[in-house]
Amino acid sequence: MEAVEESEPNVLREIASEEELAQIPRELTRKINAHFNAKFEEFITAAVITKAVFETSRKWLEQNLETAQKELAEQKLDLDECRGKLELAEKSNTEVCSNLEEVKIEVHGLQESVKR
Repeated sequence: MEAVEESEPNVLREIASEEELAQIPRELTRKINAHFNAKFEEFITAAVITKAVFETSRKWLEQNLETAQKELAEQKLDLDECRGKLELAEKSNTEVCSNLEEVKIEVHGLQESVKR
C-alpha cells in the first residue's frame, strides 16, 4: 500500500483491516484517500467560511441592535417631551375655552342690556 502523507488522515486504515486493505489495488487506495482528503479539506474550508460569516453577521446584528436601542431611547425621550407639550397645550386650550365661555356670557349680557 502506498504511503499517505502523515498529516493527512488515511480513512481506509480506520475502517478496514490490513487483510482487507491488501485486496484493494494500490492505485484505487490512493484515489480513495486523495478524494477523501480533498473532500475533507473542502469541508474544513466550508466550516471556516461558515464560522467567519456567522461571526461577521453576529457583529453586524449586535451593532444594529445597539443602534436601534439608542434610537429607541431617543424616541422615548422625544415622546415624553411631546406628551409634556401636549399636556400643556390641552391645559391652555381648556383655559382658553373657559375664557371664551365667560366672554360669550358677558357679550350676551351686554347685548341684552343694549336691547333694553
